[in-house]
Amino acid sequence: MSSVIDRIKKRAFYAVKLVNGETVHVCGVLNKFLTEARTFSEDEESVGYLIGQGLTDDSGQKVFLKSESESSKEFGARVLAELDGMGPDIRQEIIDAIFKVSYTPEKMKPDAIVKN
Repeated sequence: MSSVIDRIKKRAFYAVKLVNGETVHVCGVLNKFLTEARTFSEDEESVGYLIGQGLTDDSGQKVFLKSESESSKEFGARVLAELDGMGPDIRQEIIDAIFKVSYTPEKMKPDAIVKN
């Protein structure tokens, strides 16, 4: 039974082509992380926090991992520091894609149909 639950909980992730021609992968951010980001949404670190929660590699694994010793705001600051030099246009595209899959994932579904 737990293998079924584990498969259901597996997070979907989506490829997003950026204006600079690069492709990144994002997943929807869980509601608890969106709620956490709202607690400091006036601060720039909230952007880093959401990127850290939603950016994945091409196998669906998170690129950034929050350590137990750092606060959510510290995690967001660390993500922003690691992404220093990224243009605001690219950052905005990534955030927009993360929000899109967090709130309206049906818009990101691929056209392919998995057949039995």
